[in-house]
Amino acid sequence: MFIWKGLSDAVPVKELIWRRIKVGDPTCTMCGEEVETLEHMLLKCSKVKDIWKLAPIHWDGIEHKSDKFKDWWAAVSETRSRVQGKAHIGLTTYILWQIWKSRNNKVFSNKGTDPTTVVNKACNAWCEFENAAGKARKWSIGKPVVA
Repeated sequence: MFIWKGLSDAVPVKELIWRRIKVGDPTCTMCGEEVETLEHMLLKCSKVKDIWKLAPIHWDGIEHKSDKFKDWWAAVSETRSRVQGKAHIGLTTYILWQIWKSRNNKVFSNKGTDPTTVVNKACNAWCEFENAAGKARKWSIGKPVVA
């Protein structure tokens, strides 16, 4: 749902709120350096770059492909057919979600979350989902047939 909202320009970042109703300060709460657009908040903020540096996956070069989240996500999605592509996309989704939650923690409670905690929460949630999904697939279709 979060990715869909991002692709639909529906994540309520400060710039979007400012553009629609002219309320509040559009400056990023996490870094205080730039306007908080979706792209800034998820990919370009100096605080978020620290999170991506610690993440076990890297999307080298993709951030320079476009200034729009939709184009960045399209580039990420193109990796689906690679050996670990689906896993990388899945983990990326969890990292983006944890960045959003960390941002909200700062905005609404004025509490920062250190980058290591953000990455660990994303990895743990992703692993938990993968384990549950793996068991569900096993129960649904049985053991794979090896030819």
